[in-house]
Amino acid sequence: MIGLVALAQKSLMTPNYQSKSFLQLVAVVLVVYIAPIVLMLVDIIPSEFKYHVLIGMSALLLLYGMVNGASLSSFGFTRRNLKPALTRVVPVSVLVAVVILALYFLRLFRSDSPSAHWSFYIFYIFVSASLQEFVYRGFLFHLLKKAHVSKVWTIVVSSALYGFMHIIFDIPAVFFTFLIGLFWGWAYEKDRNIYGVMISHSILGSLSLLANFS
Repeated sequence: MIGLVALAQKSLMTPNYQSKSFLQLVAVVLVVYIAPIVLMLVDIIPSEFKYHVLIGMSALLLLYGMVNGASLSSFGFTRRNLKPALTRVVPVSVLVAVVILALYFLRLFRSDSPSAHWSFYIFYIFVSASLQEFVYRGFLFHLLKKAHVSKVWTIVVSSALYGFMHIIFDIPAVFFTFLIGLFWGWAYEKDRNIYGVMISHSILGSLSLLANFS
């Protein structure tokens, strides 16, 4: 939110069409990205409905984008830059995977809750992780670009909102997802192809679930 306030101050000194785009950005962020999370945080929406909320957010944003003339390629669903998008995420993804496994075997930051059922991993890999990348990278980057937000602020704001989504778990989850969000944001910004970060997210998220870090 601090980032949005700073950007709001800047928007007051920009042409009207930019201010209009920024106001649309703020409205979407407040209604779609912040309000549902706050409602879950105060138990108005039960936290067990978090994946229903994610699916609802994705549907609303996709509809909003299509109504405003956006194409799937503008959200990163494209074959362009596919190879660099896939290779770019490999080094950091491997490093993070090694850290997760090391923490697991050292019994650090390990939850006592039982591991998820195998069917949930299928849902997580093919639905949850992919939708999170669409919501927090593909669509949000498109919206921030339309509002003429700089690349650096785009990565920071998207990562902050992605981290905020995890506040329903705990504060450490917010911190760590913000950090990995910076990496995924940087990687996505480089190639504007969503498939690399989707695969990285699916793998690292699944490992975190297996290690009972969530």
